[in-house]
Amino acid sequence: AWFADRALGAMFGPPRATSDTGAAVASHIRRHGYDWRARMTNLATPTLLVHGVRDLLPATVATEWLALLTHARVVTIPDAGHMPFWEQPESFFPLVDEFLATP
Repeated sequence: AWFADRALGAMFGPPRATSDTGAAVASHIRRHGYDWRARMTNLATPTLLVHGVRDLLPATVATEWLALLTHARVVTIPDAGHMPFWEQPESFFPLVDEFLATP
């Protein structure tokens, strides 16, 4: 995974175990497609999209999902890559707490 803070990222290595089941599921998804965008347009559940500003995935990915999810909002977290809950927990968790507390 991409971390904005390389020292933090160095603490995480590849998985220490392999999974035949996981490999079979990943293979099936790749073979049969995993584009769920059409199905997401029917989702009525409030959704919080959190995007690290320094993620390798561009911010347009979050805004594309926002266009599909009618009950979603996007929050960006500065100085975070793909794992804002690890990199900026003091920013990430209050946002999630606030979102979950909203009726």
